[in-house]
Amino acid sequence: MVFIITPFQDEGSPATGLSPTIRIRAVSDGVLIVTDDAMPEIGDGMYRYDFVDFSGSIEYSIRADGGGTLADQDRFVFGGNETLAVTESTLTGSLGAGVWDAQTNLHEEAGSFGQKVGKKLLTFIKFIATKDA
Repeated sequence: MVFIITPFQDEGSPATGLSPTIRIRAVSDGVLIVTDDAMPEIGDGMYRYDFVDFSGSIEYSIRADGGGTLADQDRFVFGGNETLAVTESTLTGSLGAGVWDAQTNLHEEAGSFGQKVGKKLLTFIKFIATKDA
């Protein structure tokens, strides 16, 4: 199950007390998976839908309708998901090369995660070297 959280606004302020509905379509063929199901309010203009039939291998388009009491520019919220199939070619192709072949000196900026990991690794290596001596 996936929770879909949708904010609604009324002229820039959180819109509370609405009765929004949600439509979810499969991108591949346009078939409606969910047709105008209710979205309960969770507070502060946020509404939730429990998508129990969600599949991580399907791309969805989502349209939530806040109802006719909202102005046109505030009434609809659109979204979707994007799937990424991780395969051997993903890891060894240009995406993988961008990660695995990145130059370490590009990740040594003061305060960066790369610098912190490098220092920890160097400390660990020094500890191992002195332990065996």
